[in-house]
Amino acid sequence: MAYHPPRPAAAPGDAAPGFAHRRVNLVLTALGVYIRDIAQAVTLLTTVLMFLSPIFYPASALPENLQPLLLLNPLTPALGQVRDVLIWGKVPNWQEWLLYLVACALVAWLGFAWFQKPVRGLRMFYNLTAVP
Repeated sequence: MAYHPPRPAAAPGDAAPGFAHRRVNLVLTALGVYIRDIAQAVTLLTTVLMFLSPIFYPASALPENLQPLLLLNPLTPALGQVRDVLIWGKVPNWQEWLLYLVACALVAWLGFAWFQKPVRGLRMFYNLTAVP
């Protein structure tokens, strides 16, 4: 029987980013139908987003004048809350987490709506099924 170390309780940002990121994938998939080089752009964007996110450094390590710019990064609130819970043992800021969850749900809904139009077009193009 293998030993599995205990896992910490789910951090506040665990559910929300995964929910929205799946819908962002739908948007990128829909764009990939029309723009074939989207995969190369996503690879570059992912690398840039990783180094611009406070993954390897806390947001407080940046100068005061650059910290508001860091808040434009959608990963910043989730990473800050995960760091606070797992490293510092702080209670999560539930209002910030709820706002982040609502924003992720909005992105998920927009991604799903965006994906529906190319899917209908592809069905018609390949004559797979009748489109209402």
